[in-house]
Amino acid sequence: MPEKPLICRFSVKLGGEFHTVTASIHLDVPTFVRFEMNAPSGNSPSMVVAMWSDGQWNVFEGDRSADPRHLLAITLAFGTMTFGPPGSDWLLVRDLLINLTQSAVVHYR
Repeated sequence: MPEKPLICRFSVKLGGEFHTVTASIHLDVPTFVRFEMNAPSGNSPSMVVAMWSDGQWNVFEGDRSADPRHLLAITLAFGTMTFGPPGSDWLLVRDLLINLTQSAVVHYR
């Protein structure tokens, strides 16, 4: 298992604009994931920062329309990975991120 965080960067088009999504996956115990979406201002959130740990998402920046589960699912389905781990590390990360789209709890700070 990797000791350093695994970083994935994606480009995804939402609302006619390209957004950059970064996920930093820390596979230590306890596992946690930092999710960031930077976007041009417009109809969609301009910045979302969230952290997943202990089975729940905590959104630190972004409004209630900025559900990290939904944004992550769209990114994985329609985005293009521009930076990320190779081979089997990517398969592990992808499976983890897919599972996080189904997390039941989201808290907004």
